[in-house]
Amino acid sequence: MSADLQTLHPDDVETLVGLARRVIPRTWGLDTFVAVNPLAGFEQLPFEAAAARAADLVGARCHPTREEIAERISSGQVTVAHLRRAVADAAVEGLDPPPVDDIVSWLDAPDADADAGWRDGAAAIMCGHGVGRVAAAVDVFAAHWYGTYLGGGTGGAMWDRWLALAPRDPDLRRRAAEPPDRLLDDLPTHPSEAVAVLLSRRRVAAGDALHYLEAQVARLPGWVATFALRAERGHRGELVEMVAVRLALEAILAGPADPTDPSGSVPSAGEGAVAREAGPGGPGSGLLWQRAAEIAYRDELLARLDRSDSVAREVPGSRTGADAQIAFCIDVRSEGMRRNLEALGPWSTIGFAGFFGVPVAVREEGSIRAVPHCPVLVDTRATVETSPGGATPPGDRDMVARGFAAAKSTANGGYVLADASGWFLGPRSLITSLAPTLSARVVRGLRRLTGGDAPAAVSLDPTPSDPTAGFSVDDRVRVAHGALTAMGLTRDLAPLVVFCGHRSDNRNNPYRSSLHCGACGGNPGGVNARLLAAMCNDPTVRARLAAAGIGIDDRTWFLAAEHETTDDDVTLFETEAAPAHLRETVERLAADLERAGDANRAQRWERLPASPTTGRSLRRRSDPAQVVPDWGLVRNAAIVVGPRALTAGHDLDRRVFLHDYDAASDPDGTVLEAIMTGPVVVAHWISAQYYFSAVDPLRFGAGSKPFHNVVGRVGVTEGVGADVRVGLPLESVSFGGRLVHDPLRLLVVVDASAARVGDVVARNPVLRQLADGGWIDVVARPSNGDGFALRGRDARWERWTAHGPGIEAADVTARTVRVTHGTASREEGV
Repeated sequence: MSADLQTLHPDDVETLVGLARRVIPRTWGLDTFVAVNPLAGFEQLPFEAAAARAADLVGARCHPTREEIAERISSGQVTVAHLRRAVADAAVEGLDPPPVDDIVSWLDAPDADADAGWRDGAAAIMCGHGVGRVAAAVDVFAAHWYGTYLGGGTGGAMWDRWLALAPRDPDLRRRAAEPPDRLLDDLPTHPSEAVAVLLSRRRVAAGDALHYLEAQVARLPGWVATFALRAERGHRGELVEMVAVRLALEAILAGPADPTDPSGSVPSAGEGAVAREAGPGGPGSGLLWQRAAEIAYRDELLARLDRSDSVAREVPGSRTGADAQIAFCIDVRSEGMRRNLEALGPWSTIGFAGFFGVPVAVREEGSIRAVPHCPVLVDTRATVETSPGGATPPGDRDMVARGFAAAKSTANGGYVLADASGWFLGPRSLITSLAPTLSARVVRGLRRLTGGDAPAAVSLDPTPSDPTAGFSVDDRVRVAHGALTAMGLTRDLAPLVVFCGHRSDNRNNPYRSSLHCGACGGNPGGVNARLLAAMCNDPTVRARLAAAGIGIDDRTWFLAAEHETTDDDVTLFETEAAPAHLRETVERLAADLERAGDANRAQRWERLPASPTTGRSLRRRSDPAQVVPDWGLVRNAAIVVGPRALTAGHDLDRRVFLHDYDAASDPDGTVLEAIMTGPVVVAHWISAQYYFSAVDPLRFGAGSKPFHNVVGRVGVTEGVGADVRVGLPLESVSFGGRLVHDPLRLLVVVDASAARVGDVVARNPVLRQLADGGWIDVVARPSNGDGFALRGRDARWERWTAHGPGIEAADVTARTVRVTHGTASREEGV
């Protein structure tokens, strides 16, 4: 690359912009809200270094506040003994931690995060180049233009349209340091060339270009993520165009660069973190307390799962002699349903990724777009088309709903829609707001009368509109074989096998897809369950499975179901097709699913705002003003990969992803590798999304739902000229000013030998990066019952004990310190 920025080739600029974009997490929009790690661009670094980088660049906090840490101590969740283990681990990892007493004292130091004089790295970099004073104004103008462009208010390429329209903007002309038309006339019409000229105009040296562009994209990370997603979907060039628009706005509002302006205010890596962590204990005290909390949870969970705790205990949910085997999604919300169902009868439950291994895209009848119902990392293999069930004229209901949604999303359609339908929708909105339960019951009653509540029909076969759609026989055998093998359903099948997907039914919620099934790409999982059940009931598929070693008894039948996580209702599909000898079993299962739902709802709603009773479940689903219809995956903390016998009978408080795995049936580790590179990585994304949205909702969260403005289907903003928010809403992690989510990095517990787990991690770069960098904790548990083993960041294993190596039980109470912060006070043994 040339040292003279004016001679930068357009390809060099595109490369720089692409590299700068890596500091922004990837998003998939509101329709397919998939959890991501907000610091995914830094996962090649250790967690602590990534946290420092985020603090430098965007002023982010990567651990709970002092008040929240003190509350953990006051509640007894974390003790100084846990802190000592965290310090010992940090020393082994070469992080040079301060003394324990200094870290404890850090709790009483003034909160450096409240220091208004501290500036994040992006602002400092811009100040160093003479544009810090206008950065906020540039943000507003840029965000307003991006929203206008995506809202359909302009046509053609972004940069071309902006060059044509910007000189006519009276507000921009009024704020400009020099006339916009004069500057814009001199800029190249190619956006990459324009970026090179604008960087040179700002006197950004070649060696600083990447750093400067990182600061630019860090100012509006949501919009950057939005255009990056569009680039992946075919709108190439928009990422460079949006940077060109921002740099041009900067030039207009700031004027020419001042050659006497100092550039030495740009902080080096780590300076921001040091400033934020000033006080006793020094840098990293917050992260060490965070580590102590993770050790506390890990020790509690492992002690509960330790074989010595359950060797003689009768384990419910055993597959032997079960009347039915029910496969639920690994989602933490399934844990309570499984536990409550197993307590009611001879039902065995299984945990598996909720798309059930069916890589399908679903196209609703009459729609031209097929929506993937599988993990975003999985390519769809087939498309199926749904058609409305019941007596409703085919296509009418869906076409009306799609037309209504399309009208609302266009620039002028909302006004036309209000004029055309206000006479009906106005009173309906009033009734829905004042009496949501009554309104929902009336709508349900009308749909039952017309047959409109029947589930949409789904077929494995090609459709007249698309002969290439559907699954061939070979595809059906391949999918069924893979799913049954991964679930361990290759032998000893119960007479009834049920695949249960899940969904979250709620109203007026832009983040609705975040409450659906993440394994289904933010969509309901019922369709996937129905497709797999149909494959497994296909006589041709069964015959070929038998030839491959999976024998399914003629009297075994497969059903599909869907768990509504808002109120824990479970719907069984196509029960009328079940053989006569299983009708009584199906009826008993349906009754027990209803009882299990009642029990689970009563338990989890203790934490929901207003603590609604069981009888008010319909209101929570149907109230358009409800900001917390479903807590989602809040408080998720761990994933256990192993047989149900390891976790059955334990109340895991809906905090653990449960994925079935039998090491004895996986001699070469193929199944384990698929689980660890798929569901485990996705669980890490979910854990990280909740973690960062909780510890810094300002920078990593989505703000409060009542203030959201929906921008198309790409995201939400809070007001005009604001950034697109990319994380979870405030109400998904907290309520009433208090955290509901307990932010912990993901704990991965695998029921397999350390050697096997270590091999899987070692040969998969993504897993190795997460484990070596401290993004996840990995624990192995050999099936021979030889306790648990912890994997260190150096890939070495150590035997787990409740107090950790070098800390004896008697040493925990050797001396006492007093931890005080705000109103939280507790004596802790060290």
